[in-house]
Amino acid sequence: MAKSKICNRPGLVTITEEPKIYDALNYNDVKKCVKLNLSTDECYIKHGKIILAHFKVNDLFANKKLDLSQFFLRLEKEASKLNISLMQMSPREKIFEKIFTSEFKNMGNKYLKNLKIALLPRVTIIDGKNQIEINKILKKFHDNPITGGHTGITRTLSKVKKYYFWKGMTKHITKYVKACENCQISKITKHNKPPAIITPTPISAFEIVLVDTVGPLPKTENGNEYAVTIICDLSKYLITVPIPNKNAKTVAKAIIDSCILVYGPMKKFISDLGTEYTVRHKILITF
Repeated sequence: MAKSKICNRPGLVTITEEPKIYDALNYNDVKKCVKLNLSTDECYIKHGKIILAHFKVNDLFANKKLDLSQFFLRLEKEASKLNISLMQMSPREKIFEKIFTSEFKNMGNKYLKNLKIALLPRVTIIDGKNQIEINKILKKFHDNPITGGHTGITRTLSKVKKYYFWKGMTKHITKYVKACENCQISKITKHNKPPAIITPTPISAFEIVLVDTVGPLPKTENGNEYAVTIICDLSKYLITVPIPNKNAKTVAKAIIDSCILVYGPMKKFISDLGTEYTVRHKILITF
């Protein structure tokens, strides 16, 4: 699409074309676009890891220099077949070891018609032995609550690769994330999930009860931080008993005083895997 530009001379308007090859200001703006990989031998058009098309370019070299006019004509032809109008390209492509980025842009703007190429922001090369600088980068992209957010290995690596590169960065990031204390505390490594149990339908109230302990909660004036919940499996009637701790004796006394002495002994009660209820890791106790 053409853009109008008003010159300094009054009444004179010139029409300038938007560049076909431009510098992307933000990686997120083009991250979903297909990728253009170009070496001195082949050109690949990819969507993620899927190769959509590729063609040889070694026949386009003359005197060790790529004929960019023929390359762009061939590229646009392949893009037209795939109905692609925008591609992303990294400034770290091997072809830029042979030609200047400015020359690539100028020739692309001259010969491309319906295809645009967004050049990703250049990455900063870091010395892989500069641990101080690497840790500074990882703190920003992993530890920082805004720019990092304690993401996992894959997402942290993806964020860092947009702006930096150093030898062994995958290994460094993996080791850093695995050693992150906050991540280890937040990570759930074991699920206390009781095995499935088929329970019979009770005939009378409080024949079968479901018991659980809730807490710790904000401490009350009476010093209670937990609560025992007792639910009748038939009527779903709920009894809540505040307790100061969840020791087995405290919980047992709460059940006896607030349930058994009031409604009579139950035939069965079902609990979770809390240590205050387990007896040799069994969760169903029959009286």
